Amino acid sequence: MAWVNFGGFVATTDPLDAYGGISLPEQSLRDLMERLNDGSQAMTGHHDGLLPIRTRNVKAEMRPTPKGGVGLWVEGEADEAEWTALGEVGGFSVGGRMDLAEEHWPAQPKVALRVSADLGWFPPQDLTAALRLMSRDFGVRGSHLFQLSALPPARIIVEVAAPVLAALGPNLAASAIWDGLKLLLLRFQVKKAALVRQEPAIQIPPPALEFDISGGDNFRATAQLRTEDPEVLKLALGTMNAAIDAARGPRGPVESSPERQQLMYFDPESGEWHQR
Repeated sequence: MAWVNFGGFVATTDPLDAYGGISLPEQSLRDLMERLNDGSQAMTGHHDGLLPIRTRNVKAEMRPTPKGGVGLWVEGEADEAEWTALGEVGGFSVGGRMDLAEEHWPAQPKVALRVSADLGWFPPQDLTAALRLMSRDFGVRGSHLFQLSALPPARIIVEVAAPVLAALGPNLAASAIWDGLKLLLLRFQVKKAALVRQEPAIQIPPPALEFDISGGDNFRATAQLRTEDPEVLKLALGTMNAAIDAARGPRGPVESSPERQQLMYFDPESGEWHQR
């Protein structure tokens, strides 16, 4: 295996234009620095859960930025093949999260899923409304997702246990998960239409929905689909459990780990899940 060197700022306390000029707390950067230095923070390409990057000898430290703030500088080595497959890499950035207070939706005794949505595309009132729908059947947690790049993609991450997905079955249309995610897609359509009216030439890709799935047998998978169509989402959710069973295989769960989980994507044209 060959390795290539990388280095640069991944986050700073400088104002973030994409999120209305807010600044990340320095402590958040220091927390991330610790995770990078102890190896517990995984790296992906282009804020895409289906593009994991193997790294080694990662070192993170705080440094002053040219704009007068402080930033988290990271350097290390990346798997050359995986790095090259990313294409042009214009810079480094990280994704952070800020939890919402659970007092905004009905409490449940046991949390079954966590939903994180990019703050630039899904403001607090939209995410809270979706979480209220989901809390009808499940204990939920919610987080604002910060993707520290110039043009953050519309991204929704759902962390869920495999048995919760298995329980959806034929009752998907009445599922609280379906209702909540459908609401987010419909709100995205409204915001996209407003942006296109202002700038007709702008190209806005559909949201990326990533399901981080865990099982009680150390099985882990990331299942991704890209769509703004609720009907496509409905089809994908309805067939996801069968795709997970196929990934496990007839002889039990395949070998999986947080670093190398199973990767799956949904093809809207064929209506099928594929392993990557």
